[in-house]
Amino acid sequence: MTVDVRRLMGTRTGAILRVVAMGLVLAMTCVAGNRILGSEGVKTGQVTAVGHAVTQVGRQGVPNDLTPSLEEAGADQPSTYGTGCHLPVPGTAPVGCTSGSQSAQLDVALFGDSHAANWHPALEALAARGDMYVTSHTKSGCPAYHVSDDYMTEPYPECATWREGVLTRIEADPPDIVVMSGLPRGTAAQVPLPEWSAGITATVRRLSVVTTVLVVADTPNFEVAPVACLSTNMDDYGACDPLRADAINDEYAAEERAATTAAGGAYADLTDRFCTDTCPVIQQNILVYRDDHHLTATFSASMADVLGEAITSALATS
Repeated sequence: MTVDVRRLMGTRTGAILRVVAMGLVLAMTCVAGNRILGSEGVKTGQVTAVGHAVTQVGRQGVPNDLTPSLEEAGADQPSTYGTGCHLPVPGTAPVGCTSGSQSAQLDVALFGDSHAANWHPALEALAARGDMYVTSHTKSGCPAYHVSDDYMTEPYPECATWREGVLTRIEADPPDIVVMSGLPRGTAAQVPLPEWSAGITATVRRLSVVTTVLVVADTPNFEVAPVACLSTNMDDYGACDPLRADAINDEYAAEERAATTAAGGAYADLTDRFCTDTCPVIQQNILVYRDDHHLTATFSASMADVLGEAITSALATS
């Protein structure tokens, strides 16, 4: 699964020709001086996603055709939210809604909290193309990993009940691969790294006995919701792009990778698809985030091929 990306002069007087030539040289110099993570050239002032490897150049206003718009961003959620398949706090039954045809060659399960649900639109897009059959098991504030509810504002016994139900269901009828991701933070506090790592180990070790397991690194998190920032920086959306070091927790990502691989799973860190030295909140004309820590469904769907390649790689090495 690959992304196929494809992309003058008039003459009046010698003076104009010299000006135009100087402009072209300056533009080429500007592009060459920037970090480019793709195969195409970059026009000054644009954010380019080549397979969603990110490059940003210059100052740029919020695109007129931004998708979703700032007003619509909050509602640009995975389809599982509208159908009730993404369980709210009180839910405990491992519902498991599906996308695609059961005759598809690949059977995929998505499992975890809302940060796992971040990837449902990408999987749904792959299912719509006939590449896979997807079963989604996600629940608000409830990671697939075995961690306690001590970091929630109040006790959350529904989480452990639901998690065990999903694990039992997967063990009874294993898919070809389980895709997981999660936010290492409750509503009250961060989950300590040792407990987060141990929780990943327990879940991955249990599932890897019956199927291939892929853990996807968490996506960027923001101190200020990008939509709020953009609304006051319409002429320069780059002002809303945080430093990578502020949006990505490399310590947790490194420990997630170590715990996952040691327990028999595969790990995909897609951070380079979101960030270079900074993490642009807009790529091309797509708004990447709907709040301070969730992807827009539009951007997630545009990452279908990237996630598909990670799944293929995990299966090939399992």
